[in-house]
Amino acid sequence: MNADISVLVCSFLEKEQVARIAAHPGVEVSYRPDLLPQPRYPCDHHGPAPALTAAERAEWTGLLRQADVCFDFDWEEPAEMPARAPRVQWLQATSSGIGQFMGRTGLAGWDAVVTTAAGIHAQPLSEWALTGILYFVKDVPDLQARQAAHRWERMAMGGLAPRRALVVGLGHVGRAVAAALGGLGVEVWGVRREASTSPAAIVPRTSGRSQPRLGPSETPYMSSPRPLPDSRKPGRSKRPGWLCAVWRRNTAPNTSAAAPMGTLT
Repeated sequence: MNADISVLVCSFLEKEQVARIAAHPGVEVSYRPDLLPQPRYPCDHHGPAPALTAAERAEWTGLLRQADVCFDFDWEEPAEMPARAPRVQWLQATSSGIGQFMGRTGLAGWDAVVTTAAGIHAQPLSEWALTGILYFVKDVPDLQARQAAHRWERMAMGGLAPRRALVVGLGHVGRAVAAALGGLGVEVWGVRREASTSPAAIVPRTSGRSQPRLGPSETPYMSSPRPLPDSRKPGRSKRPGWLCAVWRRNTAPNTSAAAPMGTLT
């Protein structure tokens, strides 16, 4: 079949998703999981590199040369994609934050259009942020200690409402975190790069960089998509609280973390 567009899947993708792409008229999909890194868990696009034979490696190289569109980067030599995949006009990445990767590989000047998966991880990351906050609000370490000691006693614990949370960054993830907290009765404040006349849903108070600062001294919770500058470190807080950081893989060593503000400097 002579297809108008040749799509090459360069990392693991569920068969039903491959079928959705192939269902479009004029599209031919090449998906060879035997030539790709094998997933270690669902939706793993960065598994260990396979040990290909010379013939298999030549076959993969040939698929790259024929592709007009790629789903994900060449797992073998991503920096060489302009030469290895000269026909590619569009690449769909599987991550949201790929700016540093594009710069590191020299692909920032590539002629192909590269789109990200911004927003695809908003729901699971918001759930993870909520998990970190509830871990301390409900004092899970104390519950675990009581369990280990077989102390089954009546007790009281804190709750989220009507506390206040500061969400630093109101992109896809930040808005999802705000929605999750707001749905549980938390008053959510937000900080974004630039001020806006249209605040995100259920964020009654927002601030841009040029507006008065909403700092940790005013809020018991903070959720940030990136490491905070020294002037915003939670060690400056004047009241007890928690920092729940949801960091992109290319901006911090840990993808997520949560800790009492008083323990961080």
